[in-house]
Amino acid sequence: MNDEKKITKQELDKVVLDRVLEMQEKINSKMKVLNDAIYDGKRSSPILKVNDSSHYEFFTPNDLGTGSKYKGIIVFDLSMLELTKLPIIIHDSIMLKHIEDNAIEKILELYTHTNKQVFIALDKKGSYSHKTQTIMQNSVVLQLGSDSSALFGKTWNSSEVE
Repeated sequence: MNDEKKITKQELDKVVLDRVLEMQEKINSKMKVLNDAIYDGKRSSPILKVNDSSHYEFFTPNDLGTGSKYKGIIVFDLSMLELTKLPIIIHDSIMLKHIEDNAIEKILELYTHTNKQVFIALDKKGSYSHKTQTIMQNSVVLQLGSDSSALFGKTWNSSEVE
């Protein structure tokens, strides 16, 4: 019985590994397509490498910069949005502000071409290109600011007591 159990476990491990490699290939292929759309095929795309059930690597070859890392996460998220039933993604300005302006423009274009929901927060919209500002203006659902433009009409971190 012990040999049968061992053989069954080996067969299961092989099936799981094959499935993981198949998913990894789909994800990496989709990330390449999206990355090529952002950089016209001139920059390395991020790579996901699943080593086992609890270890993976996620990197962009030859680029360990902060902007590249955040761009990689965005490309991964967009890939998951397209490849799965995931209904939304959310990206904060902390990620987006580290990415070069021309790439931000292309990322916003990718956001507008999905039929699923994408929520983003961007600071200092005036610092982006005219095209990027136009995409934002045409897509904005909620725009917050200070004082009366703050969420719920109140700046919560104000030192004034009400």
